[in-house]
Amino acid sequence: MRVDLYGLIHKAQRFHLSDFLIRVGKADPADQRSMELLATELRDLIAHLRDHAINEELYIHPLFEQIGGAAALEREHLDLEERLTGLESVLSSRDWQELYPRVARFFGEYLVHLDEEESAQRTSLWPNYGDEELAAVFQRFRAERAPESAKADLEFMLPALSAAEDID
Repeated sequence: MRVDLYGLIHKAQRFHLSDFLIRVGKADPADQRSMELLATELRDLIAHLRDHAINEELYIHPLFEQIGGAAALEREHLDLEERLTGLESVLSSRDWQELYPRVARFFGEYLVHLDEEESAQRTSLWPNYGDEELAAVFQRFRAERAPESAKADLEFMLPALSAAEDID
């Protein structure tokens, strides 16, 4: 099996976004307390997604740049940032009626983005880089990651993993 730079974290993102989408869809927009709790959780998810995008841009996109394939991923990240800013606007305005449809739309777009990154890994990175090179990128990320961020990463991923999955 090839070194997968995206697999586990993307699986965890799908897990948390799916769970959040279900809960916000079931929430009563008139229940201010419940909606404020969901808003806080969404702000945390947005912070995670932004941090993840920065990490991809710092560690993975240079691999694509070396083989001429980073431009599309960079554009997608810019588009997703606009969507995240739009979600923050909904949170700021407390337009709870709009929250579920906007989160659902974002989730759909984000799922496509994850698939495109994973596909680009299979079609561009894997044919052009050996596992040692890819593992070195992952090791560099781990070595440079602040301990508190690494702890948060682990806490984020654990609920989404099966017992057989290895996070090393």
